[in-house]
Amino acid sequence: MTSPQTYPHPGAPEGRRVRVVLDRPGLGPLDYLDLADKASVQGDWVLVPLAQRSAIGVVLEAGVGPDGHSGPLREIRARLDQLPRLMPEHIRFAEFVSRYYRRGIGSVLLTGLPSWLKQPGHHESKSGRPPLVDRMRRALTGHTGPCTATMGPPGPAPAPTLTEEQALALQAIREELALDQPRPVLIHGLTGTGKTRLYQSVMAELLATKPCGQILVMVPEIGLTPQLQTRMQAAFPGERIAVMHSGLTERARAEQWMLASTGQARIVLGTRLAVLCPLPDLRAIVVDEEHDASFKQQEGVRYHARDLAVWLGQDRRIPVLLASATPSLESWVQAARGRYRKVCMGGMASGAERPAVRLIDLVQQAPSKDTGLSPTAEREISAALSRGDQVLLFVNRRGWAPVMVCDACGWRAHCRDCDVATVLHRQRGRWRSICHHCGLSVAPPKSCPDCGQQDLSTLGQGTQRLEVALQTVFPQAVVARMDRDEIKTPQDLEALLQRVSAQEVAILVGTQMAAKGHDFERLRLVVVLDADAQLTNPDFRGPEWLYAGIAQVAGRAGRHPGANRSAAAQVLIQTRYPQHPVFSALTDPQPLRGMDQLWTQIAADRQEAGLPPFGSMALISASHRSAEVLIPALQDLSDQLAARGGPWGARASAPVPRYPERVGGRARWQLVLEAPTRKALQALLDEADPWVQANRAKLHTQIEVDPLGLG
Repeated sequence: MTSPQTYPHPGAPEGRRVRVVLDRPGLGPLDYLDLADKASVQGDWVLVPLAQRSAIGVVLEAGVGPDGHSGPLREIRARLDQLPRLMPEHIRFAEFVSRYYRRGIGSVLLTGLPSWLKQPGHHESKSGRPPLVDRMRRALTGHTGPCTATMGPPGPAPAPTLTEEQALALQAIREELALDQPRPVLIHGLTGTGKTRLYQSVMAELLATKPCGQILVMVPEIGLTPQLQTRMQAAFPGERIAVMHSGLTERARAEQWMLASTGQARIVLGTRLAVLCPLPDLRAIVVDEEHDASFKQQEGVRYHARDLAVWLGQDRRIPVLLASATPSLESWVQAARGRYRKVCMGGMASGAERPAVRLIDLVQQAPSKDTGLSPTAEREISAALSRGDQVLLFVNRRGWAPVMVCDACGWRAHCRDCDVATVLHRQRGRWRSICHHCGLSVAPPKSCPDCGQQDLSTLGQGTQRLEVALQTVFPQAVVARMDRDEIKTPQDLEALLQRVSAQEVAILVGTQMAAKGHDFERLRLVVVLDADAQLTNPDFRGPEWLYAGIAQVAGRAGRHPGANRSAAAQVLIQTRYPQHPVFSALTDPQPLRGMDQLWTQIAADRQEAGLPPFGSMALISASHRSAEVLIPALQDLSDQLAARGGPWGARASAPVPRYPERVGGRARWQLVLEAPTRKALQALLDEADPWVQANRAKLHTQIEVDPLGLG
């Protein structure tokens, strides 16, 4: 590797000047000299000097002319040929992501590169040995180069047996895929209808006709990847599958990225980050559980992986399959407009009967103070256990209790740095008061800090408290908990799923983690304890999230025919508002009809208000230690945008606090930007850019396009 050198700007050899982008927020492209024997071209990965260090970047342009820079240029230190060159179509994709989500293209390109491959030392020779990256790639390579058409596929996968309903859906998808520009296909299949089997059939046909073709399959959660990987390997025994998610070690993530980006893996299975991986012969994308909010990145480049998958499909003229039992309103509206092809499935693939959904009115049946269960729910749990069935209790609050209070003076336990109540947890036999926003963990007070009252009370019920209470009420049953406190790694999840599968667990207490994609063969009863909590959510998406969350967890019940057919699987929903439209839809004997009616009503409300998906939205958020500094600065920006947004029909709100207003000792406020179209929204953001750049460091500003929440 050559040492860094500088050359005077006027004497730079013609055609050897390259423009490089790096993963440094606020830093634009930089020009370097390329004096290697073989000139770099667009898409090459390079190691360049940056200040006193080395950094990895991507050549965005080669052979560029002078840009008016008067000082000397530094030389590229090395071209990293072991990293596959980025294709022009991937550069084009990154440019779109950069423009739309308002982040530098260097951040977009480097975000998808695993951290292990970003370390300059792994690309350098040491003690005469080849660089670590070279050795890793040689160990992974099954042949001397990427896939070629003459190699052909490794052999056809066994065709899955389809139900009549699945076969009809497959034929509809084939018709769409035969078009030169296929529309995205929305597979609206209720839980248990065999959506995975359906899209595996589509994948098998595509892989058989595309010798080197690759298919990207995205899932929302790390916990779903091991189970789906097993099913994929069984369905495609001859294919190499790359698995990409943050639960892997850094070295393992680098290996999987290399397999995918060199074309050696024809099936790429991953979470949202996988959409940024450069796949050399991408021929189809599957987005499973497309409605899930986990596809939205909440830091850095705040992209939505599902939306990027749709863009990639349109740009490359390849099919995109969006699968869900509860499609997002955005996808549902696109299907209603005819922009997506929609196929529906309502019959259980296993032949089981769909569970009955019952509402329990808590106004008429007071729940137990210990368990939060109504008398009807306790009886049904007892009956299910006596039959040998498994039970899932869904309460979307982890910890022991969400609030600790003093009944004498009204004091509530709050985080000292955030404007939120702390949650009481029990950790290894000790009580801790934990903030779920900043992570602060302290011992709870033994008496009220305000009035000295000795007896403090708790309000509400979390998964820990429910687990202990159930062990008392049902002492013969083994109770297990499934939440982020108990399940910290993919290995923890796999161990719990094996216990449930082996029927070592009778009652499972879970948060939303238990609702996503799991198949529990003996689970015949689901009880939803905290159904009303989402009704108080001020976000306009609250009703949509409530329906989807309960419908998903309800879908865990009765997925397989029970041994005792006289006792049907059932779902009990405890609520104080049984007449609410969401609950009416959930109890409709025809679930597809019930959801369509609810989504039609919600869509009409959103359209009248100009809210997504009938309008576009962005947030400009900022934080500062002092609200007195923050609010006037945001007000100034709001005034500027109010004077400039009129021509496009776009508008910016006055500064409003985020929830919670303080996190980690910093005040947090934001502007909500609304516009009738994406184009108008981007024009308004263009007007905001100078202010954002000028205040980025002082105020910690952030732009988020298409936010999923306003808090």
